[in-house]
Amino acid sequence: MYQFAVVLDDLLRKDSIPARRFIYSVVSVPLSLLTVEAEYSCALTKLEDYTYGEFSVSRFQELCGGDWSSNYWEISEAADKYLLSFLSRGVFYIGYEMPPWLVNILEREGLSWVDIRLSPLRFARDMYIVLRGSNVNRLNIRKNWLVKQGEVTLEAGLVKAAVSHNMPKINALECDKKTAVFFGQTPGDASLLSSNGKLLKVADYEAEICESAKDSKLVYKRHPYAGSHGDREVKELQRIVGYRPLEIRHDVYTCLASHYDHSVLSIASGVCLEAPYFGKNATCLYQPICDPFAEASVHVRFIDFYCPSMWGVMFGMNVDEALALPSLPIGPDSLMRRFHNAWWGYSDFIIENDSFWYRAVAKSVYRATKRIFSF
Repeated sequence: MYQFAVVLDDLLRKDSIPARRFIYSVVSVPLSLLTVEAEYSCALTKLEDYTYGEFSVSRFQELCGGDWSSNYWEISEAADKYLLSFLSRGVFYIGYEMPPWLVNILEREGLSWVDIRLSPLRFARDMYIVLRGSNVNRLNIRKNWLVKQGEVTLEAGLVKAAVSHNMPKINALECDKKTAVFFGQTPGDASLLSSNGKLLKVADYEAEICESAKDSKLVYKRHPYAGSHGDREVKELQRIVGYRPLEIRHDVYTCLASHYDHSVLSIASGVCLEAPYFGKNATCLYQPICDPFAEASVHVRFIDFYCPSMWGVMFGMNVDEALALPSLPIGPDSLMRRFHNAWWGYSDFIIENDSFWYRAVAKSVYRATKRIFSF
């Protein structure tokens, strides 16, 4: 069994540090119960905080040259050799959203690794995790923790039921003819990087978009974090189809689960993988960056991702010993707190660390204000 783990991911990409910090903090607890020594700082705030002995992140970046996107598929030979001089057999490498260049090095050298990604199927009651790596396809991991497609179908059914109860009217989809909804993405989405390093844009798929819009009205759903990139996508779509697409203001799942007859179109959005669960046809113009049901992937629940048993099996522990390790029960959150009305500091903690409450209050205020001024 492995006794030492090292965090290793994209040493060139400077964003998503909070997400990495969260994932590695989560992983560190089950590893500690396995008595696995993990090299990771919970105070990770920048790439330079990664430490592997005498390894220098700055030196590695100099040897690579260019930014993360230009090195996404392959790094220089000098950078490859420099990193390799610090990698060791007998160490398990754990990374969040490992880039292809890193996976290729680990595979080529026969090292043990696991890549962690959030599942693109995000409509369930809780999020799923997708694992890829050297040891994740062990039979006992699939047998005990793999999420079946039927479970995901059931989760989608709950969303459809909730949306059908309210039967919202989506103005952009009110049309006599079939509609095609183009789902935009953020400009820095790694799924938009082609194998030659080019950042794919709407204009690269002009012919395909024209074909989709031939018998359908094209409408647009912008990514909530796209910013001005969304405006550029709308202008490009207008140039291609000859009219400005109406925009959908409802959330993605209200759109997918609605009764409207529409298809889904995107360059590489994970929505293309979600749409079939809601009975919607989807066209992915390029390819999703993460397929949760690919042969090399293992799709697991977050609560199981936090389970020492699964990590024990991955790290080579006997399955019976691993299953005897402690785990969190699956049940409703804050059951006694709600019924006993005893929150103490926990309610403040939840409000401060869960943006859902801010969004809920903001949307409620917006709706109330809209009603007031409608009279």
